[in-house]
Amino acid sequence: MFKTIFNSVHMSIVVVDKKFIIHQWNKETESMYGITSKQVLGKNLVDLFPDLKRIKLDNYIKSVFETGKKCEIKEKFRKTLLRGDLYIDYFISPIMVDNKIKYVSVASKEVTERVRLRHNLQEKNERLNILYDIAKTLFSTLNLEEVLFLILTGITNPKMEGFNRAALFQLDKTSQGRIFTGIMGVGKKSGNEAHKLWKKLLNNPRYFEKFSIAYNNFMENQNPTFNSFVQGLGFFQKDLKRNSRLRGITYFKVGRKKNKPPKILLDFFNIKEFVLVPIYIEKELFGIIYVDNYKSKREFDKSDIEFLELSTNLASMAIQLSKKYEETYESTIRDSLTKLFNHRRFYSILKEQTTLAKESKGKLAIVMLDLDYFKKYNDTFGHIEGDQVLRDVSSIILSKVRNIDFAARYGGEEFALILPSVDKDEAMNIAERIREAVQEHEFKKSKEITWGRVTISGGIATYPEDSKKFIELVKIADEMLYKAKSKGRNKILTTKK
Repeated sequence: MFKTIFNSVHMSIVVVDKKFIIHQWNKETESMYGITSKQVLGKNLVDLFPDLKRIKLDNYIKSVFETGKKCEIKEKFRKTLLRGDLYIDYFISPIMVDNKIKYVSVASKEVTERVRLRHNLQEKNERLNILYDIAKTLFSTLNLEEVLFLILTGITNPKMEGFNRAALFQLDKTSQGRIFTGIMGVGKKSGNEAHKLWKKLLNNPRYFEKFSIAYNNFMENQNPTFNSFVQGLGFFQKDLKRNSRLRGITYFKVGRKKNKPPKILLDFFNIKEFVLVPIYIEKELFGIIYVDNYKSKREFDKSDIEFLELSTNLASMAIQLSKKYEETYESTIRDSLTKLFNHRRFYSILKEQTTLAKESKGKLAIVMLDLDYFKKYNDTFGHIEGDQVLRDVSSIILSKVRNIDFAARYGGEEFALILPSVDKDEAMNIAERIREAVQEHEFKKSKEITWGRVTISGGIATYPEDSKKFIELVKIADEMLYKAKSKGRNKILTTKK
């Protein structure tokens, strides 16, 4: 009867004496370890299973013999022949014979599933904490490029999920169709500086300033990198859709019957497994993030997909906030009609550029421009037509200046240019190109003008020849402008004799 009950218990039970000699070994123990009782009875438990010393089971058995007190050992890891890796709870109890402890029973219960569930919960909690930290970091900057850099270095950060490569493609509408353009790509090597900062950054937002430096270093890297490779890529949206469906975050793998990987991306990245994550801004597709494990070849699992989905949801919110901030900021520094810098921003830029010229002992030119007879044009054709002339002239100005120059609508029909590292002769050449282009341009009402054509006059002042004070430079350029007006208009004058 004892053996029947002993073998019917749904727990592994082993009975040993003081010398660890096995006296009983039930059916559940046979099932757990894949060893029959005939193979172990009369043998030493610790000699048969040396790894029991690692969990100090022998010491616990000795303690029970000495004290007579039961004890428990929770969730010890064991490797078994039949069932592989297990987590086990042990319950050690004394067995009394004639009021003396003659044996000790070691009951064990497998709790692998419980441990794994708890580990999964812990991992999910850690992921949520990481995502929370990512969110705080993302929202600590309102610069769109830095937000994108944060997202991609977060995805590839070895301290987080550690995907090998991540690339962002932004969707643009063109006359040829909707095109995905490569904006930024981060790999393990190219993002190394930022990866080192991420842990510090999550714990202390003050490190964000250093992160901005890491971003600038990343963008200034002239060596062939994954980023420069991605920036050279582009493909039509229809090429992505061909034989593939992108509905939310999508896992692609060569060989799967459904949802074949887009051939265009297979050709670009030379890899058979990757994930695409669409980013939506106010229900409009902003772009996609490409993620792969090019080097490690690690397969994507469910938790990877969940992490990418949650992190890119945060990214969408951060990008949306950044774009709105940029739009709001632009509205405060740009003229609403011409989209050139406004009067206020012109002066703040001029002050900055004058300081830079002083520190570098460089040059700087100011050009003030004013449309001739513009009041007459407005009175004749109306303000709507006048506004169109202002927009057209703004486009002409932007087409004739360099990328490093600054153009502003100073007020009414008057425009102002800030030309860094330019002397009088160079400023005159730029201003003359603008004057000639305005004179030759066919405005909507050009043929109806009775007093000639739409023309523009200008005046030039330079740092440091004319003045070292930025307010004085504007005043001198303005004086030259009105001198040009008094000498017949459609002219550019400088202080140079």
